[in-house]
Amino acid sequence: MKSKINFKKSYWLLVSLVLIVIDQLSKWYVKENFELLKSKEIINGFFYITHHKNTGAAWGIFQNGTLVLAAISGIIAIVLVVFLLKMDDKFASLSLSIIIAGALGNFIDRVAFLEVTDFLDFYIFKYDFPIFNVADSCVVVGTILLSIYILFIYKEEKGIHE
Repeated sequence: MKSKINFKKSYWLLVSLVLIVIDQLSKWYVKENFELLKSKEIINGFFYITHHKNTGAAWGIFQNGTLVLAAISGIIAIVLVVFLLKMDDKFASLSLSIIIAGALGNFIDRVAFLEVTDFLDFYIFKYDFPIFNVADSCVVVGTILLSIYILFIYKEEKGIHE
């Protein structure tokens, strides 16, 4: 990673923007077409669309912490954008742009509606996995990719002491 911001690399923010639009459109569609707390079966016994509202974080923790969570996700997004604009590696840049999209997708909901719309509802081995949305998926996928980058790809620049 370079120490200088390179605004020519800001095209990675377009990846974030596309994912944010997908997240917001999917939430809008669910709000317009699905009754709150009602489920529509997509794949029997496995996948449902369930319109749910969340004023907390993942798995329903920190309920009614909307404004604090909005502030935290906004700050994290800003910090990640700065890192992204300094990044040279495409894999790391992709990872960060996906995480930024997730942070900002839920940030928008928290600021505009004081809650986040969740709707992706999976039953995995008869376990009802917590309902989530596209932005949540972006945070998880981006974090997994960033972990792969840190663990297997990133190599520290050799200093003068080596």
